[in-house]
Amino acid sequence: MDIHDLDPIFKPQRIALVGVGPNPNSVGGKILANLVGGGFRGVVYPVNPSVEAVMGIPCFPSVGTLPRTPDLGILCAAAVKSPALWPNAARPASAGSS
Repeated sequence: MDIHDLDPIFKPQRIALVGVGPNPNSVGGKILANLVGGGFRGVVYPVNPSVEAVMGIPCFPSVGTLPRTPDLGILCAAAVKSPALWPNAARPASAGSS
């Protein structure tokens, strides 16, 4: 395994936050705030079919509707909702997921 195979996980250019919601104190809200406020220079795609925007960033209804394939996907939903969300989030072209 080449060390550069891990770049999509440790140096992503595009991150999809699947299941992120409008609550800034939720896990997803904290991750989004840390990415935006912490100097991440890539693109963050909030994914939630029930929310129009999170922290002023427009949401996408599914990973399949994103304009570009994310390098990294982070599941931000509660554990009971995860099985329903994850099959919709996974795409063969995604290089990393968490």
